[in-house]
Amino acid sequence: MQRHSVCFQLLVATQRDLMNASFGSDADLAGVIHLMQEVFPHPERFTIERLAWSYRQHPLGVAAVGRSFDDEAKQIGNYALVPLKLTDGENKIVLGLGVDLAVSPSARGTGTFRTTVSHSYEQAEQQGFAGILGIANAQSAPRMVKALGWKHLPSLTTRLLFAGGSGSGTSATYTSSLLSTEPFVSAIRKVSFTNEDGWQQSWDLDLLQWRLSMPGARYSLHVLDDCIAVSTTDKVMGIPVGVLLKVFAFQGVARVNGAAVAMRLVRHHKTPFVVHWGLNPVLGGRGVSLPKRLQPSPLEVVLHLFDGSHASLDIRLDSFELLDFDAY
Repeated sequence: MQRHSVCFQLLVATQRDLMNASFGSDADLAGVIHLMQEVFPHPERFTIERLAWSYRQHPLGVAAVGRSFDDEAKQIGNYALVPLKLTDGENKIVLGLGVDLAVSPSARGTGTFRTTVSHSYEQAEQQGFAGILGIANAQSAPRMVKALGWKHLPSLTTRLLFAGGSGSGTSATYTSSLLSTEPFVSAIRKVSFTNEDGWQQSWDLDLLQWRLSMPGARYSLHVLDDCIAVSTTDKVMGIPVGVLLKVFAFQGVARVNGAAVAMRLVRHHKTPFVVHWGLNPVLGGRGVSLPKRLQPSPLEVVLHLFDGSHASLDIRLDSFELLDFDAY
């Protein structure tokens, strides 16, 4: 019995060492990739380059990663929290944006989900995060709320935007040098990254350049009279669509012409429709909500704060779009 007790203690110690080790090697990332290949049907986006970009290269610092391992030191749980600074123009708070939540099929029903998320709490608090913002699918969100006590924030809608006008402007596929060329360099100088229209991510040029450099992604930038827009393409029920990922209004612009933005995307991508998910208070124009049954993966927003020190801030998302996290 004593020998078995010693072995068990060594196993627990090994698990603790693995979970608390610095997440700095490609071997760590390889463990995540292997897990993702088990869990997700199309794991092509999970590469060493993409995970290194997400977990290590964010301008605000490295991700806090919760992990779980089996008795053979194989990773069976993962939840990464990428730094996310929210501001309402007066207050600021740094949360961990939850990505890559996965539990191995072989470990489901064993408590690995809770253990992994709890470990992410520990890592995030050590790095000074005030809490976690999760973008979950329709199946995961209720579990985060019911099992872990998270707050379910109001759903953000997906809309088909109505295009109108001439669609004049300049568009180009993003490259690392694009923001150093005209008219993009001049347009960036006119962008208002600071906005006091409620809670939103605190953007700046460094964050934008990092976000647009996601390995494997393909983005287009559009300069219009009142904004810079970021887009990509996708398919909805087999129909190609332009996807409006983010709109950055120019200084002094209270309302962006959403119809003109949509037309610019239609002309550039040569797609019949433009889709926008989320909320941007300066984005005008009309559209029609897309039912969840027609959405490729309906998304819900959940929030967990580690203590009550920020409760008075009434944190919510007044502006949040697809470029604010890693859906595309």
